[in-house]
Amino acid sequence: MIEVPPRTAPYEFLLALDEAIRSLVDAAEITLVAARLVSQSMKVSRCAYAEVGLDQNTFDVICDYSDGVPSLVGHYRLSEFGAEFLRLARAGQPFIMEDTETDPRTQGELESYRRAHIRAGAAIPLLRAARLCAVMA
Repeated sequence: MIEVPPRTAPYEFLLALDEAIRSLVDAAEITLVAARLVSQSMKVSRCAYAEVGLDQNTFDVICDYSDGVPSLVGHYRLSEFGAEFLRLARAGQPFIMEDTETDPRTQGELESYRRAHIRAGAAIPLLRAARLCAVMA
C-alpha cells in the first residue's frame, strides 16, 4: 500500500496516485484507491465518489474510503443536502462547508448531515456536456 505523506506538494500527490493506479484495470478498484489516497493526503475521515442519476435528482455513492466514520455507500436524493449544495453542484462549482452545525446553508438539512457523520467537507462536482454526472466529496 502506498502512503502519501501529509501536506505534500500537488505534483507529489499526483505521482503517488499515478503509481498506485497505473497497473489497475478495474474501475471500482481505481476509484477506491483514489478515494483512499485523497482521504489520507488531506487527513480527512472520508472520501466518497457518487454518480448522479439520469433524473438529476438522485445520486448513488458507489465507493468511499472511511476512517472512523460509517460508509456512505447507498442511494440518496440531492435535495437531502440542501438547496445551495444542489445549486452549486448543478453549476459545476464546489460546495465547501467548514462546519455543518453553524453553516446557514445546511441548517434546513442538518439531520441529513448528522446521519451521514458530515461535520465539514467539500463536494466537487463533475459535469459532462453541462450535466451533473458525479460528485467527489
